[in-house]
Amino acid sequence: MVAKFIASQQRLLCASPDYLRLHGIPQTPSQLAEHNCLPFMYQGYASKWYFHQTGKTQSLRVTGNLMGNNIEMLKQATLDGQGISHLPNWLIEKALQSGALVQVLSDWQVTPSLATDDGIYLVYPPTSRNVVKIGVLVNFLAQRLIG
Repeated sequence: MVAKFIASQQRLLCASPDYLRLHGIPQTPSQLAEHNCLPFMYQGYASKWYFHQTGKTQSLRVTGNLMGNNIEMLKQATLDGQGISHLPNWLIEKALQSGALVQVLSDWQVTPSLATDDGIYLVYPPTSRNVVKIGVLVNFLAQRLIG
């Protein structure tokens, strides 16, 4: 398989204002143990979040009453006040701007693995004959995701 880089993304830890009003705002990653976290789960990955800050890395196994492998579902659950999740910046940008979601622990970078760089890739078979179509799709996705 060929992986073609599309764009960088940043994961942001966020919650709804209602959730934060009811449960408080975590000030450190370790305080997330007291919160209902909504992790993205897929085969081979545990519900562990990694926090990076000026040379420090912390990991935390998060728990909650909802987990899933669909970021749209996790975004909706977060908007509905069900808990705290980390979601891609391009997905929640409008919700942050409107105040429907609030970023928490903004002084920490959060990632789903030890890697600090997070990207979006188009993966396709190396024998693909539609190289021109793939190039058009890469450009379209990059414009939509980056702006």
